[in-house]
Amino acid sequence: MKSIFAGGILPAILIGFALTGIKYVLEKGVTPQGLLILAGIGVLGTGLGTTLLIPESSSFSLRGVVGGISVGIFWGLGTFLMSYSVRVFNLPMSVSASLAATNALITALLSLILFKEYETLSVIKLLTGTLCITVGAILITQS
Repeated sequence: MKSIFAGGILPAILIGFALTGIKYVLEKGVTPQGLLILAGIGVLGTGLGTTLLIPESSSFSLRGVVGGISVGIFWGLGTFLMSYSVRVFNLPMSVSASLAATNALITALLSLILFKEYETLSVIKLLTGTLCITVGAILITQS
């Protein structure tokens, strides 16, 4: 149960606040580019803080560093496109965030293939959940 709370429920709440914050920051005059810089400072501070609070030994490999930077690039571009669409195209944040939440579909598919998670998960249940997300995304675009 701890893993579900720490790895799913609490992140969903925190990311929900973060995505709501995008609209708030844009309404205060910050550009999507400025938002990325400010959020990057917040992420850097969080990384440093958690490193001090929960120290772990680690080793860095070139693949690990490139992968970590890639995560930041993908997150940054996704966040930029969301905030840009909210600001420039007046896309409601509730629609943008809901559609962006379909990233779970891509994550599930990639994780099944790249990490062979199909060996330890119920693929039928996962596909059923994926179908629900897809139906939800279709409904959201119609709202």
